[in-house]
This record gives sequence, C-alpha cells and structure tokens, in this order.
Amino acid sequence: MKSDNSKDGNPAWIPQLSSVKRDLIQVGRDYIRNIQINIAAENWIMVAILVALPILGSYLTVKTAGYVVNEIQSAQIGPGRGVLQQQLQNQLPSFLEITQLDFERHENLGTQVEPVIAARFKATAKFKEDAFLRVNGVDDIPSKRQENVNFLKLANSKGSSIDIYGVLKTKRVADSWETQFEFEHTPTFGRSRDQYNGRTVLLGSDEETKFRAEVEAEVKAEKEAVLNPILNKASLSGERSKTEGELHSFVLTFTSFDSLSKTFTGEMQYPDAKAVVKIEGSIIEDTQIQFKSTEILKGGGKVKAVGSTYSLSLVNLSRMEGKREKLQRLPEALLPDLSPFGPNTNEEEPVVLYLK
Repeated sequence: MKSDNSKDGNPAWIPQLSSVKRDLIQVGRDYIRNIQINIAAENWIMVAILVALPILGSYLTVKTAGYVVNEIQSAQIGPGRGVLQQQLQNQLPSFLEITQLDFERHENLGTQVEPVIAARFKATAKFKEDAFLRVNGVDDIPSKRQENVNFLKLANSKGSSIDIYGVLKTKRVADSWETQFEFEHTPTFGRSRDQYNGRTVLLGSDEETKFRAEVEAEVKAEKEAVLNPILNKASLSGERSKTEGELHSFVLTFTSFDSLSKTFTGEMQYPDAKAVVKIEGSIIEDTQIQFKSTEILKGGGKVKAVGSTYSLSLVNLSRMEGKREKLQRLPEALLPDLSPFGPNTNEEEPVVLYLK
C-alpha cells in the first residue's frame, strides 16, 4: 500500500532520542559519583585509576558523541508522525479511525541525500460502526433461496479497537514522502453493511427469523403449486416446440395420485392430432415432475409413438418448463400416416406447462 501526499514535519521517530540523552547523562553522573565515593573512602588506588583514564574517557566520549550525532542525523530525516498516520489512515476502510501510532525501530536504508527510511509500527484503530463478515452458505436453507442473499455475522462492533502491526518504507521524492505499508498479518476488519450487494441477513438476529419464515412460506406455496393440480385431477394446458419452430399444444389431465410413492397417472390430449395418450409419472423433489407416455388411448395416424419422456421444473407459481426427449416410434407398417409430431428420435424439444 502506497501513499505520497506528505509534507515535511517533525520526524515521527524523534521521541526515541530522549532515551539516548537520558542514558548519556546517567553514565556521566554514575562516573562522577564513583570518584566521589572512593575519595571519601580514601581509596586512593581506585581514585588514581579513575583519574588516570582521561585518554580512554576522551576516546569513549568521542565515540559516544559520534553515535549520538548519527542518531540525531538519522532521526531528523523522515515525514512527521501526523503525516504517516494520515497516510496509513488512507489505506484503511472508512469505518476505521487510527487512535494511536507508535514506532519500535527505524533505519535509513538509503543515504542522507537519498534517504529511504524503514520502520516497524504498531497502530491502534477504533471501529466507527459495526463491521461484518459474509458466511458462505447456511446448511439448512435451500441453496436456491440463498441466491443474491448475503448472510452476515458480526466481525467487530462499533467502538471496539484493533491492533495493526507492520513495516513501512518511506522515500523522499521532490518535496514529499512516498510511503508503503506492509501488514505483518492480515487483520480481520470485515466490511460495512452497505458494502454488500443485494439483500443482507444478520445471522442470529430477528432478521434471520423473518427470512426463514419467508423461505418456509415460499417453499410451501411452490409445493402446493405442483401438488394441488394433481390432487384435484385438474386439466392443464401446455405447449411443446419442435425443432422446426412449430408449436404444438396439448392438455394434460391428471387421473390418479399415490401420496406414498408420489406417483401419478393421467392423459395427454393433442387437439391438433385428435389423439389421446396415457401418461405415468412422479413428483421429484417437490417442485419437479417427470412422466412418460405409455399407451395410445385414441388417435390413429396422427400420433405414432409412445415412450417420450417429459421432465418439467417449476419456474414460478403459474408455470413449469422443461423438455421432451427420447421419442420411440411405433412400426410404420402399423401406423403408415406421417404426423406433425415427426419421426425424429432422441431429440429434445422445449415444453411449457401452465399451472393456472
């Protein structure tokens, strides 16, 4: 993640210098106190040793001073804390607000002229609103009912905080600093509710209870849309389309139903052909039916075949759609006349059945 809209300010890591300064002052005080203690104790040998160390002390002082100078020069390079905090804020979701930003270590990987500062950071951010995660599928709800629905669980509540650890690299470009942030782990932020497309349902809430009641009512209505015409021995109109684009209408009348096996019988009448065939079939998964023509009850030359299989699925409460396939022709010696239903075998034809 990259940001480049910064201006110079007090470098973010300057507060680290205070610890260096305190350490140096404490070393000096301890050294002087040690001399004073040995003088008071008349331990002249130790006093002589301590006094005889000016050369070594001068050397250490120069080295320490050099270290301090380098630290100061390094710390004086880099964008300000406020700048880095704003740059990191721009990388986070809008529902998060950084409340604290701390740096553990920093180092100039470049030069004083072309600095590239690397630093470890820890940021604490507060959630300004609830954030959610999407649950992929709910086992006891039909998959068809889950289409275009986002089932959510609460990931982080409003007012809660999250710690973010990572490493940044910031590079001086012209009069600003370009900064890249890398998280050391993938924080679980979640998403605000309005970021999910379609309907959202919060699991474990009244929303889930309401949604389940809706699904139950819809499933019941669909079952009844398929079952009631069979129970009531209704006559339903339908159409099948031949490959040549011709439409052939039919009327399907149910004559019996076995509730245990969910099987039924009926008759299909072809008004154009003045023919009637017997059918036998069953209900599959509550909203699908499959049946087969088994016997020519009336017709003659206009209908030459039985054995075609019809597979239909509920599209809505007033319509089923599917196909007719595997037409088996009777011997032409028995039925010589050609019919509009054609001699083709093993072809699929679209079929529509109107429930209302």
